[in-house]
Amino acid sequence: MERAEQNAFLDAILPHAHRWKAASLWLKGQPRDLEAVATLSAPLLQYFFLSIDEQGGWARDQPLDIFGGQRPPRLRELNLVNVPIPWSSTVFCQLASLSISRIFRLGPSVDQLLAVLSTCSSLESLYIREVTFPGGPGALSPNHPLMPVLKNLALCELSPVTSNRLLGAIRAPNCKSGELSCYINGDPLETLFTSDTSHFFDHMRSNVNAGSIACSLNRIMITWTGPWAINLKMEDTTFLRRTVNWLSTSTDPSSGPPTLDLSIYGMQPPMIEDTLAAVSEIESVRRISLGPDILVAGALALFATFSLAEGGARWPFPGLEELLIGVAMNDDEWERLLHALRTRQGELEGQADIQQPKPLRKLEFQMDWTIWTDNMIDNFSSVYWPNYLGEIRRLLGPKGELIWYGRAVTLEGVMEDSPEFPVFPIWNN
Repeated sequence: MERAEQNAFLDAILPHAHRWKAASLWLKGQPRDLEAVATLSAPLLQYFFLSIDEQGGWARDQPLDIFGGQRPPRLRELNLVNVPIPWSSTVFCQLASLSISRIFRLGPSVDQLLAVLSTCSSLESLYIREVTFPGGPGALSPNHPLMPVLKNLALCELSPVTSNRLLGAIRAPNCKSGELSCYINGDPLETLFTSDTSHFFDHMRSNVNAGSIACSLNRIMITWTGPWAINLKMEDTTFLRRTVNWLSTSTDPSSGPPTLDLSIYGMQPPMIEDTLAAVSEIESVRRISLGPDILVAGALALFATFSLAEGGARWPFPGLEELLIGVAMNDDEWERLLHALRTRQGELEGQADIQQPKPLRKLEFQMDWTIWTDNMIDNFSSVYWPNYLGEIRRLLGPKGELIWYGRAVTLEGVMEDSPEFPVFPIWNN
């Protein structure tokens, strides 16, 4: 919608605000009638969403004094995108849901936000995403807003120290679900997961459905799913093991550690080995995906050795059950894979004093490009089954699964006619 059309549209609808029960406005730039929102009379309004196009940004030197600073009497849900308002406004009182996002100018300070939240005793949902707080997180605040009915809290793409300040200050005994995402440069246990936030993180570490670790050349992503969704982005593996161990430790005796998927793609061999070493002793790693754009020889060799375990005392990845390989392999890599399988499946002699790891129960081969998939399927019977896959299928046993580019393979070397419904690795999500 062009600027003239947008202003004409606002001219037509704003006079009827007294009849609104719910309104959502996505506006471009800084329309001349935006100030009219400050004088709206909306006695029936219960839900209000206002977004200003981010390319236009918030160019004014003052925030928008929405509704003239007076909350519509029935307003229960307020969602603001790129719209700063006075952070001492009475608009926030009695809200059940508040969402503020992409506010990079004229945002609240942390103390201002905590003061606002102190007036929001009826707030049930709070969502804060990509908000710049003037002055940074600052020192610990004596203001600890009590939010007795808050059920869901989302702090997304804030600095870890700011998230830590907010989590440490807010008292919400019934908040057992939410979302936490941020980029961390350093040790998460010193910047985000500190002792004064344990009243939140004890809930976050309980009842987790699953977790994943995705490692590429430029970042590591740790994702936890469950009542709390946690997404952490890190630069290297220095603090990876410590962070995953902490997240995997539940305070609920009935809630065990989540099963973990590990994906490695786009990395060079030294980084691959460092990443595997960082999480090799975590028993809850059940699935590893290798590729695309990596060399898998080093990783496959490590699966069959004790070299990752401290003091050579145990197998790496003792709970590993599934392996996905998403690259085309050369003869050396195929031999390394066969050796790893023979060792982990118990066919090669190991160390008598070391408990044998779980046997691999599923091995899957998959690539993104259709031309490669067609080639691999076409050459299954003539090349891959007689040279490698026949032995691999035997090693997996009758209870194991071999998936060759979407098709399950029987012990006799027969591919299913209908491809298995593909479970794509994390790099396709």
